[in-house]
Amino acid sequence: MSESPEKLSLGYLLLGFFEFYAFSFESDRQCIDIRNYGKDGDSTAFRPRSEFVSEAKAEIKDRSFNGKYDYGPHLPPGLERHDQYQFLIADPFNRTYSPAKILANTEAAIQYQQAFKKAFMMLKHG
Repeated sequence: MSESPEKLSLGYLLLGFFEFYAFSFESDRQCIDIRNYGKDGDSTAFRPRSEFVSEAKAEIKDRSFNGKYDYGPHLPPGLERHDQYQFLIADPFNRTYSPAKILANTEAAIQYQQAFKKAFMMLKHG
């Protein structure tokens, strides 16, 4: 991709999207996090899963009735468990929630990755 993104066609960008999520995105090591994208020189919306999960757990602990109750290893009712998801998208407004929670099991995550691969192949080869 030698051209700037502003000059690329929508079809080329879509093909790149499917190619990235089908073959390059490492869901077991990365998460999608747009909250800090562009701030302080951050040029990527991807970050290590472990870093995000640690921050989310700290935020969950802070929200636990301001420390009045200790849930031990369990989370308060209604809060998400980011470390159990195969595919993690960080909600930019609520760090305790992952919009990708429907991909909590391995089978669903594999099906999505296969769909990305199929879409890529169809666009590339017709």
